[in-house]
Amino acid sequence: MTDPKLESRKILKKLFKNANGDAADAIVKYQGRELPNFGIMYPDIKNLSEQYPKHNGIAAELIIKNTREARIIAMLLVDVPKLDEQLLRVFIKQSVTGELKNHLARHVLAPFLKCNSWQKLSSFVDVQLAVKTFVQYFRMNAELPAFDKSVKLLSLWLNENYQPSMDGPHLAEAIYRCFPAKRADFKAKLFDMQNSHPGAAAQIQNWIDDFQYVENN
Repeated sequence: MTDPKLESRKILKKLFKNANGDAADAIVKYQGRELPNFGIMYPDIKNLSEQYPKHNGIAAELIIKNTREARIIAMLLVDVPKLDEQLLRVFIKQSVTGELKNHLARHVLAPFLKCNSWQKLSSFVDVQLAVKTFVQYFRMNAELPAFDKSVKLLSLWLNENYQPSMDGPHLAEAIYRCFPAKRADFKAKLFDMQNSHPGAAAQIQNWIDDFQYVENN
């Protein structure tokens, strides 16, 4: 029988042994100092995670540790079909950096959405995380939950003024790729968004212009 506490301690020891001080300093430059790190790159964390089975007990122990690598490997070890709402909320709360939010969207939230309805997931995530999840869901499954839901989420993202993020443009492209029969309708909705979000009008026009690349590829 697996002992989650024991297994998590073993994983933490491996992370400590693979620490890289120079890389840790580099990670601080783009992640900040909110969460300590061992300087281990994602591919190496992923390789380590593959030595262990998916196990929510181990993931629950690791996600609360105060290190970047422990929280990433926790996401990689989640058994999503067996993930309960309480643990999901812990994962969301512990994703305190942009990097962790991206990993959360890819390894936990997008697979959770595949197993559940968007209505169920929407009660847990804010707009920023929802957009990241939709983008990752599209990349993994070549589909989106629904055209109207996706467009509404994009509009909400604009309402919350996330211009510095690339998540909005990525969602716009995903919608355009996913619903070819709705492209004219989507462009019309984007023109409406330009009127309702004048500060983002130029940004939205760039999205529309970039759709030409999608049509040519």
